[in-house]
Amino acid sequence: MDHQKIFEVATVDMSKAKTDRPTVAKQLVDAMEGVGFVYLDNVEGFHSDEMYEAASWFFSLPQEKRDAIAKHQWNPSNEKIYRGYYPTIPGHVSYKEAFEIGIPLDDDDPLLKAGIFLYEQPKWPEEETGAPEFQKIFEKYWYLMEAVSLEVLRLMCIGLGIEEHTLDYLFKSRPLATLRLLRYPGLQESPPPEAWDGDTLITTADHADTSFLTLLTTFHYEGLQMMNEQSNQWVDVKSHPQALLMNIGDLLSRMTGGRLKATRHRVIYKGCPRLSLPFFFEPRFDAKVGGLLIPGVVKETAQEDTRPKLYGEYCLRRTSQFIEYASTDFEPIIARMKKYIEVNA
Repeated sequence: MDHQKIFEVATVDMSKAKTDRPTVAKQLVDAMEGVGFVYLDNVEGFHSDEMYEAASWFFSLPQEKRDAIAKHQWNPSNEKIYRGYYPTIPGHVSYKEAFEIGIPLDDDDPLLKAGIFLYEQPKWPEEETGAPEFQKIFEKYWYLMEAVSLEVLRLMCIGLGIEEHTLDYLFKSRPLATLRLLRYPGLQESPPPEAWDGDTLITTADHADTSFLTLLTTFHYEGLQMMNEQSNQWVDVKSHPQALLMNIGDLLSRMTGGRLKATRHRVIYKGCPRLSLPFFFEPRFDAKVGGLLIPGVVKETAQEDTRPKLYGEYCLRRTSQFIEYASTDFEPIIARMKKYIEVNA
């Protein structure tokens, strides 16, 4: 499929939300009803240079040091199966390595002691003298992205004409948000045939996010494409190093009856390695989602499945479809999670 040249995504000045919330709220909703992507500029506390330095340090570590903290699937000596590092998987369209964390928790947290592994803490790399304080920077960034995500959701509620805290309850206390540091190392030796779209090499396949909303730090790298529904063409999204690129996931789109768009996107090879840093904002594990529709935004209508689902179960069944978790049996984990909720109801 042909794709156009660089597409200029609209930009919203988040500093104006302090003095003119209705205008910023309308801009965000307009963007999500239209293109489905928007840049957030002047986000208080956001400095991509600090995270870029930390990311560059991590991926400059020798591969054996990264492998030493890899999740259980790649390093059986590590008990972590959900959070932490995973390497590239040759022979697949998805060709990238990553380090990811969820909400920082103490080891004696009740959820961790109960074995709710969705909240497990990663195995961190050993830090070196003179190197960036990787764990400190990464955890600080997680909390910043959580705060920005909540602010964006509240503004979108205003723009949708409902009370701004309508969705807060889904994220109270312990959201299942993921901060994922990604490196696309470049051209793999033998890309599979399905990785090619004409002369374009795909490194993350065409998809719409399945969570609630995503905040992406692009740094200075190109390679992200979005589907322009009007032209039915892939368009290159211009990077904006000092802004956050925001889009929503399928879950929030369905909760608005499709009013807000979960836009399809992909990543392509642009001739060099690429770093990016998405933050996937997701409800807490025991939040009920499924056929939930936001009151006041859409009317209750018949859907394929209107039964409430536990978000943790929804999350795990979705995750099981990813190649990085192909060998993980999530059923015992789902059962343990349901038991914990039943006992603590």
